[in-house]
This record gives sequence, structure tokens and C-alpha cells, in this order.
Amino acid sequence: MHMRFILCAGLLGAAVSAASATSGEAGQDLELRACRIGRGGQGECGRMSVPENRSVAAGRRIAINFQVLRAQMPGAKEAVLLLAGGPGQGSTAMIGTASGWMSPLRASMDMVLMDQRGTGGSGALTCDMGAGEHPAAAFGHIMPVAAIERCRQALERRADLTQYTTDAAVADMEERRVRLGYDRIALFGVSYGTRLAQAYMRRHPARTKAVVIDGVLPFDVGAPVTYARGLQRSVDLMLAACRDREACRQANPQLAEDLASIVTRLDKAPARATVRPRTGDPVEVTLTRGDFAYAMRGMLYSPASANDLPPMIARAAATGDLSEFAQRYWARATNLGRSIARGLHLSILCPEDVVHPTEAEATAAAAGTILGRHVFDDYRTACAIWPKGKIAQDFRAPVTANVPVLLVSGQFDPVTPPEFGDRVARSLPLARHIVVAGSGHGSASGCPRAAVLHVLGKGTLEGMPAVCGG
Repeated sequence: MHMRFILCAGLLGAAVSAASATSGEAGQDLELRACRIGRGGQGECGRMSVPENRSVAAGRRIAINFQVLRAQMPGAKEAVLLLAGGPGQGSTAMIGTASGWMSPLRASMDMVLMDQRGTGGSGALTCDMGAGEHPAAAFGHIMPVAAIERCRQALERRADLTQYTTDAAVADMEERRVRLGYDRIALFGVSYGTRLAQAYMRRHPARTKAVVIDGVLPFDVGAPVTYARGLQRSVDLMLAACRDREACRQANPQLAEDLASIVTRLDKAPARATVRPRTGDPVEVTLTRGDFAYAMRGMLYSPASANDLPPMIARAAATGDLSEFAQRYWARATNLGRSIARGLHLSILCPEDVVHPTEAEATAAAAGTILGRHVFDDYRTACAIWPKGKIAQDFRAPVTANVPVLLVSGQFDPVTPPEFGDRVARSLPLARHIVVAGSGHGSASGCPRAAVLHVLGKGTLEGMPAVCGG
């Protein structure tokens, strides 16, 4: 059952014994202690020791960091697992979601946030790209090869970088489910977390109560190669939306022409622009066409920043000053440096995505787009020097698990467009796909909220409430 809805919205402590808290194998290599979790109130903080390489009996062990917000009903045997994006973000950073709009689920289910191996408190595989201290060095590429090489050498002293794949994380998730004593788990994944959720339900369908995936990433797209076309689609939608709104059209009467003039200028030569750090003096930087496109891509993730694009494009075309775009580019680079474990990011995407597209496919995917091959070529260069783990033969195959799945996509999403949700839903026996009009990357907390809570809490698509006027 695959249904797609097009919906309307706006535009764009004391120690706690693991054995006493759980059952079965829970007491082995598992620590739980009472703690205060952000604004979520009293919870339990835990660490679980697992093998880094599960094929080596006496190899290195790593600690997986997680947090539990207990259900109001004592002794809950079901939990909701929140899975973050990136790849490279730790899920404990999603405490605001768990303790906020998802908190009604705690009536009968625990809420569990686990930092995937290589992220957050689970031995984060971080790489310093130097964008914060040296703004000018952040431009022209998103993964400077010298910094990637330094990072690889540093991380290899403490980690086997081939052991940080999606399926390795799934094995950790299942071991943690067993140790905490849950019969079944519901999964809520965002962005890359949608792939992690799919991977879990592929391997453990009987243990999966329901799945909600928001900003859907299929297994077989070769993610970076799709970025140029995804951005172009979002830019075209943004231009059309401005033409359709009288106020925007009057304020930016030649928006498409202004954008084309900026791209033409940058094709001739990079532009000099200024970045203003919070402290210190302004810094002059060199902005390329790829940098400009990547700045727009970051803005199109959310409706609020997407609405800033038309006037920014018009100002830049009129004045020739692209500093606003340079500032957005640099801010995104520094934010990603703080929130994404770049080593884990590469250990996931290099073997699972980047190695698969051919040169001909990469060229075709970039043809006629503003971004071109800028991002994909950076990934290809970085992955050439990054160790690559093995992936299962069925890893890139569609998931067919008989599990209730609600898929959510944002109409303007530049990275996981609605067609990705359709693509994943086609192979699922129990699936509904909501496309939220005017939304970007990550839409579940908006108008689909009631449907999301229904599916995760009740474990069914039947009786799902109508949302967003649909």
C-alpha cells in the first residue's frame, strides 16, 4: 500500500543498576546512571561496550553513548529511537525533539537517543577543516585534501575507519535493544537517519514496530552525485514561487536574469568578497561559482532562509557584492564543522555512495546545473584517500520489510527531494508518503506532527489523522 499526499503549509546523579533496569543480557558491559538530560528532565545516561570489529573475537572495544527518557508507564517494553542525520551527527543532540513535540509518546514508550559509533559521545571521528580560524581557507572546496589526509592519519591511531558503516551501526542498535530489554522499537530518522532506520528494519523487521522517516535517503542514489540536480530543482521551484507571489515578483522583477548574471560573472572569474567573523577583523575571501551554489543550497534547507534568497540575489546582481553569500557559506561551513563528525561522514558515504557513480554518470548528473560537479568531485578526491569498509551485497537493494512506514518530504528540499520518498515507498508493502508544500529539509515537526505521533505510538497507518488539510 503506497499512498502519496500533497499537503499545504506555509512557504517555503545516583548509579542505576543495568540488571535492575532491564532483563536478559542487559547487565553485560552496560552502564546506566540517573542524570538530567537537557530540558528533558530526569533520565538515564548510559554507555555500552561493543566490539569495534565484530568479526574479531578479542579486538578493540568501543563505547556507545546513549540516553533514555523513561515512559510514564513503568517497565515499558517498547521504545522510540531517534536517529540523527549527517551522517555524522550524534542523536543525543535530538533531546529537544524527544522532550518537546514528541513527548506525548512517553505515555507508554521510552525515548532513546544513541550517538551512532563515531559521533557525539561515541568516540566522535572529528576532523578540523580549519574554517573557523581561517575563513579564507574554507572557500573553493568543502573538503581540502590536505586536511582530510591529516585527519585520516590522526584518527587511524585510535580507530579502524573501515568499521563505521551503516550496518555496523545497525548491529549496535540491535545489541542495545536486547540489553535494554525492549520487545520492539519504533524508529524516527531524519536525513541520513532515514537510511539508518531503513537498514535496521531490513535486518530486524520483527523487532520494528513502525518507522517514520523525514527527508528520505534511498540506498542506491550515490548521494553526492545527486546534489547538483537536487539543488537545481529547488532553485527552479524558488524562482517559480517568487513569480507566483505578487509581492516577491514586484520586489524582484528579474530574479531569474539576476541569478543568471551572477553565475555568468563567476564563470569568468571568482569574486572577491568579505566575511565578518564574530570577533576580529573582516576577512577577504575568494568566492567561486561552486561556493555560491553551495551557499544557496544551505539556505534552501529551511523556508525561513530560502525566503531570504530572492532579495539577496537581487542585491548581489545590482551591486556586484557577493559578501552576503560568502557570509552564509562560511557560517554553514563552521556550523557543520561543529556538528558533523567528518571522519564518520566519510566512513559512511565513501563506500556506500561515492564509489558507485561512474564518471559518465557524474557528468550527466551535473549537466545544466549551477552547482555542477563541485561537491561530487570534492567527495571523490577525499574518498580516494579514505579507508573504505565492506558493505553487504544487498545493501543497495530496496527495502521490502512488512513494517508500517510513514515517509515525509519537503517540497523545496534540495538534498532529499520528494521523488526520493516516492522511490523508497514503492518497495514497501505498508507505506504512506506525505509531501509538505513549502517546506524544506526536515518537515515532520510541522503539519505532519499528529500523523507522526500516531504511527510511532500506535504502530499502524490505519486511522492516521488527516494533516495539513489533506
